[in-house]
Amino acid sequence: MADRYTYLPSLSPFLIFGLAAAWAEESVITVNKRGLLVKVLSAAVAILGIILLSSLTIAQIRVWKDSYTLWNYVIERDPQGIPSAYNGRALAFEERGLYNEALADYQKAVDLSPSYTEAYINRGSLLVKLNRVDLAIADYNHAIALNPARYEAYFNLGLLYGRTGFTGRAIEYFSKVIEINPGYAEAYKNRGLSYFYAGRYDSALEDFNKAIALSHNPSSVYVHRGNLYLKAGNKELAVADFQKACGLGEKMGCSELQVLQQ
Repeated sequence: MADRYTYLPSLSPFLIFGLAAAWAEESVITVNKRGLLVKVLSAAVAILGIILLSSLTIAQIRVWKDSYTLWNYVIERDPQGIPSAYNGRALAFEERGLYNEALADYQKAVDLSPSYTEAYINRGSLLVKLNRVDLAIADYNHAIALNPARYEAYFNLGLLYGRTGFTGRAIEYFSKVIEINPGYAEAYKNRGLSYFYAGRYDSALEDFNKAIALSHNPSSVYVHRGNLYLKAGNKELAVADFQKACGLGEKMGCSELQVLQQ
């Protein structure tokens, strides 16, 4: 199921096999004057072994072609034993746009393991794509009930409520994310946006500043903070932020900058 688990356990038997082969060769050479013939035969056996192992390796590499092939391989060999395999294959189905198949696999994952938090979170995200918001919220809440420390569920709920205009609820969930994971830049960015849409500009600025300080690539945050500065009537600071965003490759920053410079 996981090839890596065979690496260390294989050392001892192969070491014993190698020592036994060396001992056998030395013994045969000692009693047989035709040592060259023995060496040739030993080399031939070694070459055949390499060919056999290479063939097996090539066959196994095919299993790792992509995520779908790998997880499908695991499921075929143990269809009732590994919930994470169904979760992995569901993600692969999503990437291919096969949403019904993905939903079926997420369901199988939670059927096999009703406490499998990640499967509920992933299924919730897919249900959002399918505009089945009530079911998505139910999955996120179920994930939170199973594991209150999984900040991803709170974050996804915050995104969902933010998109539907419930900024107060969004702020509540993003704040919970920050409470659990205070170094998560995306939570500050999105809470800042929620504050911005709610007209709480000071709080929005504070969160944008925090997101910029934490993010490895704060280009989009510069755009949001630039728009906040524009809202506050500070064109100079807005231009500076749009320039920073554009310099980091953010197209929206370049567009905003172009509009201001016309």
